[in-house]
Amino acid sequence: MQIQIVAAVPTDHSRLSEIAFAAKSYWPYPPELLELWKPNLTITPTYLLQNQLFKVINPEEQILGFVALEKATPNLHLEHCWVDPTYIGTGLGRALLNKAFEVAKKQNALKITVVSDPYATTFYEKFGFIKTGEIESTPKGRFLPEMEKNL
Repeated sequence: MQIQIVAAVPTDHSRLSEIAFAAKSYWPYPPELLELWKPNLTITPTYLLQNQLFKVINPEEQILGFVALEKATPNLHLEHCWVDPTYIGTGLGRALLNKAFEVAKKQNALKITVVSDPYATTFYEKFGFIKTGEIESTPKGRFLPEMEKNL
């Protein structure tokens, strides 16, 4: 599949939000939890202006996935890495993560951190992320793995 990874722009916010919610829904979560998490999966134009987002597009310029990096001096924090469920398993997630590594190295970041969904932990481990702790999430009593990768 021929793809490009380019900077996302504020007008992409609706499609990026749609992808994030669809990708989270790919995992076997009950609808009430998905609705609870919807605000965290919503990408706003302001968020796009304040952070570094890159979208993967096909030759027709359809957005198939995206990655978001937030500054956490001297590191970068990977806040979103989502692929349209139709394309999960095609290498787009790998391409997006490699773009994140490339950007982080150019900015002289020492490491990339991520708070992973439990279903994505294995994906991140394949790229050298290690678990460094846990953070409480929503709903109360749910914990997510904190992970990092040295660059």
